[in-house]
Amino acid sequence: MVGYFALIFLIVILLLYSKINKEYGFKELKIERNVKDYRVEIGEDIFLTTIIENNKWLPISFLHVEEKLPQNLVTEVNKEDIDFFIAVKGYERAKKNIKIRAEKRGVYLLKAMRISLGDVLGFNLETKDIEDYKEIVVYPKIISLEAFNIESNNLQGENIIKRWIYQDPIFIKGIREYNVEDRMKDIHWPTSLRMDKLMVREYDYSSDRELVVIFNAQGGIPFYKCIDEEIIEKGISITISIINEISKMGLPIGLWTNANIASYNNEFKNKVEPFVNSYEKILELCGRITLPAREDFSAFLSSNLPCFRKNAVYIIIASFLDEASISSLYKLNNVRMSIKLIDISRDSSLPNVSGIEKLILKGEERDGTI
Repeated sequence: MVGYFALIFLIVILLLYSKINKEYGFKELKIERNVKDYRVEIGEDIFLTTIIENNKWLPISFLHVEEKLPQNLVTEVNKEDIDFFIAVKGYERAKKNIKIRAEKRGVYLLKAMRISLGDVLGFNLETKDIEDYKEIVVYPKIISLEAFNIESNNLQGENIIKRWIYQDPIFIKGIREYNVEDRMKDIHWPTSLRMDKLMVREYDYSSDRELVVIFNAQGGIPFYKCIDEEIIEKGISITISIINEISKMGLPIGLWTNANIASYNNEFKNKVEPFVNSYEKILELCGRITLPAREDFSAFLSSNLPCFRKNAVYIIIASFLDEASISSLYKLNNVRMSIKLIDISRDSSLPNVSGIEKLILKGEERDGTI
């Protein structure tokens, strides 16, 4: 009989506790997430900590946390969601550490967590969604320029870029006699005919060199429908690999793009102007590029024509150019802007622009896929 009354008493206590837990469980309960590093590389561990603070005397014997991860984010055991149980004593601060990783470049937004709490018997389960937005930026893969197998007179990628920066002329200083190291395009034919021997333009080189990479995210017409994700990722990888190489030279470097830029607060522009310590900003911009393109490349060029400077080398990375874009590039070349093209189209079909050097990729890169 004593045992029977004890059982009844225990059930009453549990039911009373369940009722109190239902009414007061979420009160003075604070749950938030911390991310150790919001800027990571592809495949790098992201350390996510869920912090539960129970700022009341009532313990929580059963707390269930669920969260669906964005696509291409997975836990260390390759699960696509976070799901765990935890008990929290009164006036206790508990933590749950989880490692996740990103399988692709991009911006990932962690949104709401679904929190369920109840008693040990599972009675009166209460559920609540808690919003705690966290933005994670995953940087693109950086690859040696040699790996892209860029075709240009058997020069390796690094040497090509250095030639563009240090050996491309800016200002004509005068005319002199031709020698075997000169380029055919520098021959000044009127003077050569008058002097009865080959004469070439002699150039003055700017000591205040800058490099601006312009990444064209447009894949065709209309710009918002023609999307080739593989080509875009290849272009971004080439872009950051070039900039990574140039950053070692201590030159001002910049990045322009007509791509959309993913940002929770909409605070990032699609241009980083050239300066010496711009590498981190450019790296983040590359991580934030998203599809589709924001505008036609021709419109982008047209609006930025006043921004071009003669002391800069402009490397355009593109898989598509329309007639209006070609016309703008031709005009820029005619006023002696230093423009270069890298063709990343699948069949090397990017049109030639008169007077502008174009490089193509000879097949896939040699040390991994982009």
